[in-house]
Amino acid sequence: LVTVDRTGAIRFRDVLGGRTRRTLPVKAPSVALAHGTHVIALAIDGRLMHVGQRRGTSPVAVWAPPRRLSSTALGLSTNGAYVAIGTASGVVRCWSVAHNRLIGAARQRGQAAAVAVASDGSTVASADSAHSVHVWSLPGGRARRSLTTNAPIVALAFSRNSRLLGAATRDGSVLVWDMASGRVVHDLHFAISSLAGLALSHTGDRVAITKRQA
Repeated sequence: LVTVDRTGAIRFRDVLGGRTRRTLPVKAPSVALAHGTHVIALAIDGRLMHVGQRRGTSPVAVWAPPRRLSSTALGLSTNGAYVAIGTASGVVRCWSVAHNRLIGAARQRGQAAAVAVASDGSTVASADSAHSVHVWSLPGGRARRSLTTNAPIVALAFSRNSRLLGAATRDGSVLVWDMASGRVVHDLHFAISSLAGLALSHTGDRVAITKRQA
């Protein structure tokens, strides 16, 4: 289990017992994990850090901005190959983790509240403050589709086969769309008013959610 505490420190913990196995000296407001092998941290200064899980492995900067950016969202593809960040200005950028290379960008109106990137790096999704999800083609950033929810969006996630996209909302709902048709295939409601994270299984028939601690 990888967590970020209130100070921004990244901690690797044993699931059974909660013992901290490793603490990283990277101050990060958000972190993403894929398949237990790839950890991406968004540092306070705007750097994207690829973090090895083995003890003694130093974080490597995937991208270091020329100036500090107001990054607001972080997403990692389910295979750990691509990472995306959203900013307060609405720009969404996507990188190849293996090659430390920017592969494309898109821009929405207003702050990016959540982002997700498909496992092949060809599609990125972003959420705005108006309860909308925007789907973009990469590398050109062409708008493919817009989807709507009934509440502010806190998290986005693609299924591993990239055929489905899910959105978790602040009122405890999870919507899952078919990417080919734009049709809602699952409309789930949980008795939780503070959802913070979302993940879909390979085919999207299972979802996992996390709750924000008070």
